[in-house]
Amino acid sequence: MPSTVYVFTLNSIKARDWWGENVVTEPYQRFGTWGFAVEHRYVGAIAEAMLAEGLLVGDDFTVSC
Repeated sequence: MPSTVYVFTLNSIKARDWWGENVVTEPYQRFGTWGFAVEHRYVGAIAEAMLAEGLLVGDDFTVSC
């Protein structure tokens, strides 16, 4: 079954620091300079954790598919 992939784009240093401390990624997940491809099953948990840390959608990060 195919899986939908989402891209997290990290727009702020705060988001980049959070990502580096909390998310393990492989080089092939890199999408542009500050984008990372993530399988759909992880998107909700990552976004919720980022929001819980005070990061803001739009200002600090965006998610697209």
